[in-house]
Amino acid sequence: MSSRIQNYDKALTDFSEAISCKKDFAEAYFNRANTHTKLLDMKKACIDIKKSADMGYEPAKAHINNLCN
Repeated sequence: MSSRIQNYDKALTDFSEAISCKKDFAEAYFNRANTHTKLLDMKKACIDIKKSADMGYEPAKAHINNLCN
């Protein structure tokens, strides 16, 4: 499990870097939300998926109710 968590931590870092380079990168917010979900951090996941949905990313719109309710 430890290596799996490290991979998720690396993914979070990578998605965060992508977002810092391109603030309107909705897919990166969506993928970071999914990674937060894997780490059971639903609060951060919900924040990111809402941001992605607000940017118009359709997959985020489809999953926001399941993740944030």
